[in-house]
Amino acid sequence: MKNARFIFTLCFVLFAACPLSAQNLSFLQNIQSKIDSALSRSFAHQNTAPLDSMLTQLTKVTPQNNLTTYWQSYARSMETVYFMKMKQIKEAENIINRACDDMEKLDKKNTEDYALLASVQNLAIQFRSGMGAGKLSSQAVENAQTALQMDSTNLRAWYVLASNDFYTPAFFGGGKKAEQYLLKALSCPAQQVPNPYMPSWGREESYQLLLTYYVQKEQYESARVLLNTAKKEYPNGRWFITEFEQQLKKAQ
Repeated sequence: MKNARFIFTLCFVLFAACPLSAQNLSFLQNIQSKIDSALSRSFAHQNTAPLDSMLTQLTKVTPQNNLTTYWQSYARSMETVYFMKMKQIKEAENIINRACDDMEKLDKKNTEDYALLASVQNLAIQFRSGMGAGKLSSQAVENAQTALQMDSTNLRAWYVLASNDFYTPAFFGGGKKAEQYLLKALSCPAQQVPNPYMPSWGREESYQLLLTYYVQKEQYESARVLLNTAKKEYPNGRWFITEFEQQLKKAQ
């Protein structure tokens, strides 16, 4: 309840202090879903025009504040995913570096800001090598932990910690805490208070990563139990449910 009141108050103060026009307020409603849909359209059209359009519209929202920067950086992280899938590595590196820079520059970051900063830093790690990669990985962990200090039920921060651990090579100490972090993430709500302007990402991603972890470890029974839980939570289905059902059938 304390965290719920905090988030409600944060949103109220944000919009009271920086009032948006009715048109802009309408655009920011369900903004995460709009950006995710733009990514899907980008893959369908084989270009970034839908995501570019989202970024253009976000830069026109006035006044520009932490919330608009947050969603611009989130959109850039989705554009990074597109470029990576298309093997356009230089473009991916440039766009994720911009997202990192923008999030780092934010004043008075809240728990969600720190969680997204950690997330985009996680994406940027693969474009670094040696000590540069290690330093950025440490920064991502530190920022995710800061997010959790502000709100211990921030699902996205737990997911980012899990992702960082999962993709860190065992030689460097990775792979030891991913399951623990993902189970913690899935014990938290996507949002404390439903709010169409605020993020809710991380829950499906946590299911996907934990299922991947169990399959890689050949812990098939744990994977089946988790998959059944996911089916109950998403009765209308999700792509990852079908994918892991097929994988587990092959593992029988």
